[in-house]
Amino acid sequence: MRIRSPYWLCQILGWGTAGLYWSYFTIFQKPSLEGILVTVISVGTCIGITHAYKLFAHRHQWHQMGIAQLIPRILAALLFLACAYTLFNLSINYFFWKEPSYWENAVNITAGGIRYNAIWLLIFHFYHFSRRKGSPALVDIDQDESFEMLPSRGFNGQTAAVPEQIFVKDGEKCFFIPIEQIERIEALGNYVQIFFDGRKAVAKRSLAEVEDRLDAGRFFRANRAAIISLKHIGAVKALSKGKLSVVMQSGTEVVLSERKSVQFKAQLSL
Repeated sequence: MRIRSPYWLCQILGWGTAGLYWSYFTIFQKPSLEGILVTVISVGTCIGITHAYKLFAHRHQWHQMGIAQLIPRILAALLFLACAYTLFNLSINYFFWKEPSYWENAVNITAGGIRYNAIWLLIFHFYHFSRRKGSPALVDIDQDESFEMLPSRGFNGQTAAVPEQIFVKDGEKCFFIPIEQIERIEALGNYVQIFFDGRKAVAKRSLAEVEDRLDAGRFFRANRAAIISLKHIGAVKALSKGKLSVVMQSGTEVVLSERKSVQFKAQLSL
């Protein structure tokens, strides 16, 4: 969500509407300053925890995943958000009123937490799915617009055998990434996440597709989920059972599978 004001407007209006419903129980039935504070704090907390989820989901590219990869993550997020909602509301109710009867409403509060956060999660991810429809780079896997190897040109104008940069379209952003800047490429559901020059970009390609297009002399398939650049390796550590751990120059550690550890030693003559 690039435009901040509509996002915050929806957050305030949505949770504010829920707060009006809650106020029936906390204010109108028993008017008090405590009831107003409980409602306002509850609304603010819900805005805070759902915004934290938004930041987390964007950071880990959950909003660009397919449904199959997204469902277990949404269920886990729903459980976390509902627990946070329940614990906080039980705590503030007890703090303001100190009545044991509020703890007896734990089931109702938990059900409310699941219900409200489920609605929020559905709206959040439906919004991102609806935005994908207009993006051919994200919808049609057969199109090459989201990931393209760009060859370099020799002195005679002919195309060089090994491409020197790639073009990546990540949503509304476009990147021309020099091959030498790529540190590693990781699988992300139906996508790949490319780490380069302290930044990262996402393209809708499988890791196997990307591997086929890269120079095997410069990149190595470390495991099922990662390809690493040999140029950006900082150190190699030996683990148990013959496995190796590669520490990239950025400090990221990638563990090689047993089979790949053997291939890595043979390739680099370790």
